[in-house]
Amino acid sequence: MVISLRRFLPLMATVFLSANVLTVSAKEVKFDFQFGGKGNSEGKFSDKTLFSFDQEGAIYIADNGKGMRKIQKLMPDGTLAFTIKSDPKKFIFANITDMAIGTDGKIYVSDWKISPIEGADDPKLFTYGACIHKFNAEGQFIETYFVHRLTHSGIRFLPDSPLGAIVKRNLTNTSLPLNHQSLSQHSQFFETALPALDPDGHYALFLPQGNTKRTFFLSVDEQENMYVFDDGKIRKISAEGFILSTFTVDQPGAGQVAEAADMAIDLKGHIYIVDQKLHRILRYNANGEFVSTFGKQGYDDGELISPYHLVVLADNSVLVADKSRYWKLSSSKLPTRMNDPLMTPKFQQLVSVGRTFQSRFLRVQRFSSDGNFLEKTLVRFQREDKSFANLELKAIDLTGSLYFINTQSLRVSKFSPASPFVRSALQTEVQLTYHRNDEGTWIDNEDDLDADVHQGADYEQDLTDNGIDATAIFTYDFNEDFRIKLTNTIGWSETTDDLYYRTPAFEDFRGSFVADGRTVKDSLRNNIVLGFELIRDHNPYTYREIGGDVNLSVTNMGQIKYAFDPSNKSYLDFSARTVGWGANVYYDFGRTFRLKFQIRGSNGGGSYTYNDELDMLYMTFASNAGYTQVKVMIDGVF
Repeated sequence: MVISLRRFLPLMATVFLSANVLTVSAKEVKFDFQFGGKGNSEGKFSDKTLFSFDQEGAIYIADNGKGMRKIQKLMPDGTLAFTIKSDPKKFIFANITDMAIGTDGKIYVSDWKISPIEGADDPKLFTYGACIHKFNAEGQFIETYFVHRLTHSGIRFLPDSPLGAIVKRNLTNTSLPLNHQSLSQHSQFFETALPALDPDGHYALFLPQGNTKRTFFLSVDEQENMYVFDDGKIRKISAEGFILSTFTVDQPGAGQVAEAADMAIDLKGHIYIVDQKLHRILRYNANGEFVSTFGKQGYDDGELISPYHLVVLADNSVLVADKSRYWKLSSSKLPTRMNDPLMTPKFQQLVSVGRTFQSRFLRVQRFSSDGNFLEKTLVRFQREDKSFANLELKAIDLTGSLYFINTQSLRVSKFSPASPFVRSALQTEVQLTYHRNDEGTWIDNEDDLDADVHQGADYEQDLTDNGIDATAIFTYDFNEDFRIKLTNTIGWSETTDDLYYRTPAFEDFRGSFVADGRTVKDSLRNNIVLGFELIRDHNPYTYREIGGDVNLSVTNMGQIKYAFDPSNKSYLDFSARTVGWGANVYYDFGRTFRLKFQIRGSNGGGSYTYNDELDMLYMTFASNAGYTQVKVMIDGVF
């Protein structure tokens, strides 16, 4: 068993060392302020919004709600700066798909637009294509650029088109005029035509450019070049509206992008694509060539679970938000409520009488531009805290601050990075109990002439028991993996036992018995337990953890016994002290196999002295004892 103990000690050191490594790389967040809300007034918005941020921390909100489409700029403190609404003479917000802010504060909004085709009168033809509206830093409209080959006022380079002759240096200007003659050479555009009415109520044809529900992503680099992700391709458009390059994201080495969820451009022109379904990030160079990929499915650092948002910070590192969620349960000594909103009645029947609390974590990870994991930020949703109800991560600004939106009220809460130790990580529980028990025993012989069990009992015992128990539990989650728990329980009790061989209420010439007396017992116990829990795998199919605790308890007991009759000098004085200690460790080798190691022991001693009725020392006694027990247990399903 000595060998087993030596093996156990390095295991404990390994556990705490690995826990220390985990805690270093985790950041926390603290609440800053709230803004916004549901509505159409200033600073309010619908539930269909997109968020972007500029270099100064201003907040841009694109509202795509029906009848509410607009762009609002809020200052870093959440106050409204200005609002951009549709101007029919210049532009109309039809269906905002994304938004980006340039380094100089210019605003770029990807949208859809209906536009007539020149020369088509019987019937009139209208196209519905994707475009980009450009505004200056003050929100003034500058120009509209068109993304598709077929657009509002231009047709991009078509090899067999008469317009191809004016293309210079392989650049395509999106402001070329589109007319019925050039369109007639491309009958494929009519395959998706839909009947419609023109503004005058006459029959017309509506030509949508592809699936109008498809996803678009828009980013802008430092040179004001616009990058548009559309249906597996990325188009790079210059600030003047020329197509500089087009490339597909499905390339050798990258494989197929299963489900693109976001796009961003770093300071060196590298392009990042979030592949949500394959749990990875793809990186391309400024020429559109695939460079590398990072991330894989998992809950560990550097791994991802359905990533959906990516932001490039000022130091060119990358923040990635995924859908990983961590739940930590905290058992409690508090009684289970009759109706617990967090549990179904069927589940409540399976749990213990103690109440269980739940904390939820979500994470945002930071990677280098090369895809190396750097650190993570944890957000804790505290147990049963209504302020965290209905919150979803909406956006991340360029400083790493997180913006959560309440899905019911649409109020937005900003959380900024904070020091690793935060109050929300510390869970406290205090339980204070006082009890008092009164018991009485009366015995009388019913054949006595003076038989009266309540007034003249031959024997009476009055027992009073008082006690106080106080328990304080402190639990701290360093991160989603490591938790420590400190439990301190202090208990005091006192029992008074009065014994009468003739009840005091009975008056008799014989008086009381000389042996009538009182026994007082008291005890004071103090127990401290320090435990830890380290989750090694959060995957519900391969969940594993390691944990344990050390404990120390000290109990002091005493007893005195004396007679009520002054002539009876008998006196008993007893005292004892017990010290208990122990340690427990468990280790999961899998979901169905757990190894437990337990060691515990106790040492104690006591003594008493007894003086007889004449106050003479009659007896003394002292003793000491102890034990040590070691157990190795295996729990498993075989």
